[in-house]
Amino acid sequence: MARFVMVLWGIWFNRNQLLHNKCGRDPGELVLWVAGLLEEFQGTNKSILSSISSASAVAKEGRHPPPLGYLKLNTDAVVPHGGNCFGIGAVIRDSEGKVVLALSKFVQGYFSVEVCEALALREGLSLAKQHGLSIGWAEVDVKCCVLRLR
Repeated sequence: MARFVMVLWGIWFNRNQLLHNKCGRDPGELVLWVAGLLEEFQGTNKSILSSISSASAVAKEGRHPPPLGYLKLNTDAVVPHGGNCFGIGAVIRDSEGKVVLALSKFVQGYFSVEVCEALALREGLSLAKQHGLSIGWAEVDVKCCVLRLR
């Protein structure tokens, strides 16, 4: 069903390209292009779903707020399969678990998961510094980031 819908969308998109931009793909090329897009979409979906399932496993373990008077930084990175950009996020919470600041953005480039997680941590710490906040605790997903910081 997904392939059928993607082919229909591809025909519609190709028609608009021909109509408005005077360029389009021949039918064989169009089918290959649409199949590639569908494969990329499904691969990204699998990556996102596995991230969600690992995040829910962490949530079951329970995240703990920092002690009274401290701020905690949580960071994460999402690296789509085969993409040339990745997403990072950072959340700073107080001792009651309330969000003080948050950041979410896309970054151009292709790096390992470890590097993307380290960049997310750097962005979170930079966010805190820009707002004059001192982080007492940080929580990241990749163990190697923690070990290298020690």
